[in-house]
Amino acid sequence: MGDNKLKDFDTFWKEQKKEGIPFKIFGKVEHLPPSLPAMMVLKIARLEKEYGKNDLPPGEILELSTFVFGKGKVEEWCEKGLTVDQLTDLISWAMEQYAPGNPTPSRKRGQE
Repeated sequence: MGDNKLKDFDTFWKEQKKEGIPFKIFGKVEHLPPSLPAMMVLKIARLEKEYGKNDLPPGEILELSTFVFGKGKVEEWCEKGLTVDQLTDLISWAMEQYAPGNPTPSRKRGQE
């Protein structure tokens, strides 16, 4: 097989140059990654199978948030007073940005 048939995804993805989605929290503009991390999608699928779509424990919500926002940012926001409900709002909003109209990981607070 010649090299001309080799699909180089590393180059392809670099050339896409997608920008993150901006949002403001605690007075600072942050950005979502340009694409939802695949590990988060896998984790959500496993959690929904185990707990159902509406009953994710707060610890799992916290872990999910680190996939998309980064552990350092989530910890920073928690130190600034971020609540579990606010974190759920952030994750729900982020999921909607990636797949408008799709269900989010937790809709406990009447967000359906």
